[in-house]
Amino acid sequence: MPAESKLMAINRHIIRDALDYAFHSADEELEILIECSSGESRIFEVHRESGDDIGMEFAPDKIRCCGNKCIFCFIDQLPQGLRPSLYIKDEDYRLSFLGGNFITLTSVTESDLKRIIRYHLSPLYVSVHTTNEELRKSMLGRKKIRPVLETLTDLAEAEIEIHAQIVLCPGYNDGDELERTISELETFRPFLKSVGIVPVGLSSHRAKLPILRSVDRDAAERTIASFGPARQRQFRLGKKDGFVYLADELFLMIGAQVPEVGYYDNYPQYENGIGMVRSLLDDFEECKQELSAISDRRLEMTFITGKLMMPVLNQIVIPEINNLAANIFIRVLPVGNRLLGDSITVSGLLSGNDIINSYAEQKVKSGLIILPPNCINTNGLLLDDHTPNSIAQRLRTAVSLGTYNIVETLVKAVEGIN
Repeated sequence: MPAESKLMAINRHIIRDALDYAFHSADEELEILIECSSGESRIFEVHRESGDDIGMEFAPDKIRCCGNKCIFCFIDQLPQGLRPSLYIKDEDYRLSFLGGNFITLTSVTESDLKRIIRYHLSPLYVSVHTTNEELRKSMLGRKKIRPVLETLTDLAEAEIEIHAQIVLCPGYNDGDELERTISELETFRPFLKSVGIVPVGLSSHRAKLPILRSVDRDAAERTIASFGPARQRQFRLGKKDGFVYLADELFLMIGAQVPEVGYYDNYPQYENGIGMVRSLLDDFEECKQELSAISDRRLEMTFITGKLMMPVLNQIVIPEINNLAANIFIRVLPVGNRLLGDSITVSGLLSGNDIINSYAEQKVKSGLIILPPNCINTNGLLLDDHTPNSIAQRLRTAVSLGTYNIVETLVKAVEGIN
């Protein structure tokens, strides 16, 4: 098949995107219609063994963009001048299925819904925020949308599994509204597998955007009291798993320990910042004896982190490392977020410049800087396009990208693998 050709149909089924291709190319006997760059149409008859890939590679599908104007949209709060891809607002059910991206379902048409059900695209990740439709319209900035409960009903009846998200905005969808939302979502169990509650993120770039309150200590305490471990035990009654999972950030902002591993079940919302700290601490506890293998090596290093995570490292992790590998000296450097504002305290949104400036201002230097793994995207870039190498060059210090396993990070650092 000539390069730059267009795939038109397989076994007389029109192919519109990668989902159509995956669904219709599963047979062993295939009739493939392509359109060459010259405009000529050609048909190929293909026989393949079950499980074999045909070997066709495609340009990326065009992303469906979001038409909402959410009052809390973080992309609207980004400063100007960052790379263009950071400003893309996707609302694509295909990416929800393929990559776990949260979508509001507001752009899903009846045709899309039929396709989701026909292909059984499960699980999907849905930003619900509230089941009060008038409030949902206000929060999403839309005058007319299909009621989310109707769409969830259609998906549940087709046995499509759903993971839901609620971005908690004090004064909007908290308190009684949150109770109502959780109560109505619970009726969709067992197909609605989990609900993650995460605090709204507010940057310092909110000029001309709706005024919102951040989730403060009192709001976090109320949310934990209502939907924390005690409520999770109620959700488990007669069920295999829990239902509502709170973001790590809510526990850390009030200085509380994150729940034990049983609270998180199989970590259904790990990528949403729910259970990451518990997983990190349990992995460290399980592997920490391996530090004895490097206890005779001497190394000074700086762990870069956001302000939110500093107490966990300083109070729990670092003392254990000092006991098991006294020759390894670790300094934790909490980096303030000057790019997005002081209220952004997570390590995943740190910029290269903020890391460079914070480290340069320290009087004491070390031989190695360890970056948190979640501040780098799949292309190796931080928010401001710095890379570990560019940071190392600016600071004239070795820089290594950590992993979510602290012991593994230390062993690799000492052995020079990174």
